[in-house]
Amino acid sequence: MSSSKSAIRVDIQLLRAAAVLSVVAFHFWPNRVVSGFAGVDVFFVISGFLITALIVREVESTGKLSLVNFWMRRIRRILPASIVVIAATAGVVMWIGSSELLESIGRHVFASAFSGENILLALDQADYFRSAEAPSPLQHFWSLAVEEQFYFVWPVVVLLVVAVTRTFSQTVRALNTVIVSIVIASAAFAVFLTAVNEPSGYYNSLARAWELGLGAFVAILGARGTPRLSAGVATVINRVAWVLLLATFAIPNLESGVPSWGVAPAVILTAVVIATGNRRPATATNVVARTVRGVGQWVGDRSFSLYLWHWPILILAPYVLKVELTAIHKILAIALAFVLSEVSYRFIETPVRISRRPMMRNPLIVAPLAGLTSAALVASVSFAAVALTPPPVVPFNPGTASSTDSSFFDEERVMRKGLDVTGVSRYCDGAGAWLFDCDTENDRPRSGAVNSQGEKCDRIEPCENGNSTSPITVAFVGDSHARELRTAMDLVGKLLDWRIVSFTMSTCPLGSLTAKPDCHVRDAQLMKRVRAGEFDLVITSQLRSPSPTEEEYVSVFNQILETGTPLATFRDNPVLDDETIGCKRVNFSDPNMCEFTPSAAFRIDDPAANVATKLGIHIIDMSTVFCHDDVCPLAIGGLRVYRDKDHVNREFNETMAPLIAADLAGARLIRTE
Repeated sequence: MSSSKSAIRVDIQLLRAAAVLSVVAFHFWPNRVVSGFAGVDVFFVISGFLITALIVREVESTGKLSLVNFWMRRIRRILPASIVVIAATAGVVMWIGSSELLESIGRHVFASAFSGENILLALDQADYFRSAEAPSPLQHFWSLAVEEQFYFVWPVVVLLVVAVTRTFSQTVRALNTVIVSIVIASAAFAVFLTAVNEPSGYYNSLARAWELGLGAFVAILGARGTPRLSAGVATVINRVAWVLLLATFAIPNLESGVPSWGVAPAVILTAVVIATGNRRPATATNVVARTVRGVGQWVGDRSFSLYLWHWPILILAPYVLKVELTAIHKILAIALAFVLSEVSYRFIETPVRISRRPMMRNPLIVAPLAGLTSAALVASVSFAAVALTPPPVVPFNPGTASSTDSSFFDEERVMRKGLDVTGVSRYCDGAGAWLFDCDTENDRPRSGAVNSQGEKCDRIEPCENGNSTSPITVAFVGDSHARELRTAMDLVGKLLDWRIVSFTMSTCPLGSLTAKPDCHVRDAQLMKRVRAGEFDLVITSQLRSPSPTEEEYVSVFNQILETGTPLATFRDNPVLDDETIGCKRVNFSDPNMCEFTPSAAFRIDDPAANVATKLGIHIIDMSTVFCHDDVCPLAIGGLRVYRDKDHVNREFNETMAPLIAADLAGARLIRTE
């Protein structure tokens, strides 16, 4: 989203304005400007074009390319404003003091400051369109990271081409071949990621390279002296492309095709607009045209800063104001973003970029200063975040009961408020607080109770928990909801003297035919071991969602049952609705200001539980823990229940371990003869 001063064209500034305004509109009103996210793709094409044109001009005039000078220009252009936004965002997060923001701010500051935000989001399996977790106020730096990675790699490729060619024309022809190859390979990879429904593909630099490459291709065409269209034809094509490009931002359902066909209209049309654009367009003849052009150029000049500022303002404003944003709030937030953009452009971006001071152009000063500034920012934020984050909750201790304790197998079951609590001693942490009539004042979360993610076991190869020496082996399989339960199942394994083998992977419910390839590999490994008779019981847990379908669950559940292996499945926990999510965000210190109802909590069907009921499969149902007396609290027994929209906090999950153990023991699913 940056450029060289020498490469500025009025039409490109107008493209920048359209791109940034579409992105801002999409982020503030995602249900109105439904495909405004494609503005980022417009920026990618512009950057590919401008940077390649800049590089080619340098090679043409000097016969070589100075990597050091190129990278120093990029640092001066990008880093000052970026560091200010990162520092300001981190400072506001510290002031707000929300645990869910403090938990991750250090990681995102590091990734954003060192051009790796897209990599971090991909590793976190973040879904840009359907993320259940609260988004980072620095998440938008992912696109800047993609461009910065391009700025690092592409000049090196050009330098290698220059080294093996003798004349400028040979260099241009070779670059054209390289670019076409990159575009084809990258586009094919993008199509693959789209086909396998890989959420992290949205942030993948290799899958985005074709967009930057197409812009580079347009620049190379100009360098080769390709015959231009007549002025009249070029003008008609240009105007039609402009209209279609603006219309693209309103096309629904394009998000399902990112990063391939869903962004192709914006990418191709942007390339056409640039290729047919006039470097010196005719003077506007009426007031409206002059006004549009003048405003567009002004916004285009400040598009980089506007992009940087708008997202943290949008994410942090509800925390600061302690209300969900209304239309008026959003308009004022956008106005603030424009004000900060003007300040940033006038007093940070421009002075540093055009400075003629020797120290600002000396790579021996600029590079170390940039590195030290970024490192100091990361260290300061990380230290402050650790200092401000409340201490962790004291680990829950469920006691020492095990399957050898006869109380787990009493014929006369002990029911308490709809749940079997045979053999469970009274406790008042988390899930036990309501069941055992504890002091309701504990419902307010203790200061140390933060939103905590379960221990990672997010891979094809399983993890082992429980009692590793037990002769009873239980397979525990599912998606991120199973992963969040893994530490609870570890306690269950220890209570029941079971060895737990966990096959948990994000976005990988058991039996889904449309899941990503790794899910199928995981499922195949599990089924191979089930058919070999390795497990005494299989337990599943998965997000309540239309996918997989009931038919898919029938198929995979029957495959397990046909082996003679007992099967049980969790009824999934509640899913917060949008109103409750917003309330939770602005009432982070007292989430029980946001109680919601069972009808809202269980509004989404649970196909796995439905199929289990039809097939007579045991259901581990903790619904009574989450919702009671027609209320579903967000904090119970001094612990926050939900980490995000649909994941339960690790600490709260662990307090359900005695109840899960009692349920499984009472079900007598495992033959012990």
